[in-house]
Amino acid sequence: MAGRSDYKQDLIVSIRYRNDLPPPPMPPKLLEIDTGGLQQYLDPGFAASIAKREEPNIEADAEGGMPIDVIGLYGYFEGDESAIMAPEIAPPLDPEDEALMLTPDQLKAGGVISSTSTFLRKTQYMTATSGLASDPLRSAQPRARRDSKPKPQVMARDDKENIKRNIQKAFNLAYPASRDAADGVPPATQAERTAWERPIHPHKKNLKPVAFYPVLPDFEAATAIGSSWNLMRFDKPPLPAVRGHRDNRIDAAFLMTQEHPEKKAQWEAAKAAFDADPNKYEDPGNQPMVWSLLLPRDQGSTSLIRKVFNSQDPEHNDPSLLARVGESSRDDNLRIPLDRARFYSNAQSQDKEVGRHTRQVVLTLKEKDSNSSPEAHYYPIGQANLLKSDRGKLGQQRRPAAEEVNIEDTLADQVMVLPRDPNALELANRYYNREEFDPAFEAEYKEISAAAEAMQGVEAEPAGKPADGENDAADDVDMAGG
Repeated sequence: MAGRSDYKQDLIVSIRYRNDLPPPPMPPKLLEIDTGGLQQYLDPGFAASIAKREEPNIEADAEGGMPIDVIGLYGYFEGDESAIMAPEIAPPLDPEDEALMLTPDQLKAGGVISSTSTFLRKTQYMTATSGLASDPLRSAQPRARRDSKPKPQVMARDDKENIKRNIQKAFNLAYPASRDAADGVPPATQAERTAWERPIHPHKKNLKPVAFYPVLPDFEAATAIGSSWNLMRFDKPPLPAVRGHRDNRIDAAFLMTQEHPEKKAQWEAAKAAFDADPNKYEDPGNQPMVWSLLLPRDQGSTSLIRKVFNSQDPEHNDPSLLARVGESSRDDNLRIPLDRARFYSNAQSQDKEVGRHTRQVVLTLKEKDSNSSPEAHYYPIGQANLLKSDRGKLGQQRRPAAEEVNIEDTLADQVMVLPRDPNALELANRYYNREEFDPAFEAEYKEISAAAEAMQGVEAEPAGKPADGENDAADDVDMAGG
């Protein structure tokens, strides 16, 4: 026991406190949902059945929400959509693109599948009787005799002779009394005569014609460049509405053109390259022009200005009429002032005449009066122009840089128009080809041509420049009425 007094023992006690959370009073309940039914919606056949059963209710415009420039498409505005449809005879594909059109079977066969050459010959059961029947040398039936008479040649639809015959056939159908049996045109069939007497609309069978008009050229209406008209299309309304109504100043508006100062040099270089080698360079088209829209100052003068320029009106030369809308110019003549409202520098033009052939015409209906019968006059369109408005408000354009040309500075702010009757030289230019279609005008055209030849040697006096202090942007224009 004595030894135990020397023994010392240390006691180490470690206490750890537990902080366990009690179980929740309402444990979550997980629902067992069967997801096996979703497989039917993931099947491609389900989407295919919906596409067949449900039609899309998307209403899009004719252009699908994307503006399409169709001014250069031949016949589109007349209802002929062949220019935007796929051709009936597909053009040959490029060899590189043709490889993309091969079917899986053609790819397995090396790209070519021929029905005449296969790996195994087609077996056929042969007998003695079938062999004799198939032998052409032992066949008892005589061969069919070929007809030596050649088949009639069918003319192409675009052939000139075919077009000429169809036109003559239409005149023979419309005017049977004037038909000439020696013209070589076959007579009209009963179906064609029935279609002429009782025409039926090709798409709407319930429509009935209410009137018939002979389509004739309007010889009295001519422009300064002959019987050729320009078609002007605006991508946006040229003038805003005035108090909710249409601005009638557009009826007396004038459009003037001049060369585009920024695009002239580039176009001349492209035109020279095309003329030198048409196969290598692309045709740049017509020369870029800047169009200026000139308008009267107030709407009240629109009807008076139209009356002054209407040569058929007996009062168009009345001095009092011109005094109401005209202003005195530097030569003491009354001229009609026209102010520039805006200009179009992004215009596009396309020729509609190829030689003497016209691709587009405009029709106007003339009702029957005491002196004439109802007629439909057509006017050939020589050039179609699309005027694209620049961004910004009227009369406000982008400020050009220092090295650029300011187009607005090259245009006239105001034009003073002096109306007058056309002279003999201008009449000759207007009716230069009328005698070809109107034999009754031949004698009158000879008189006009003789008077025009006498005027060609006389040079017109040059117009004087504006004096100091006058507006340099103003311009004087002699306008011949028509």
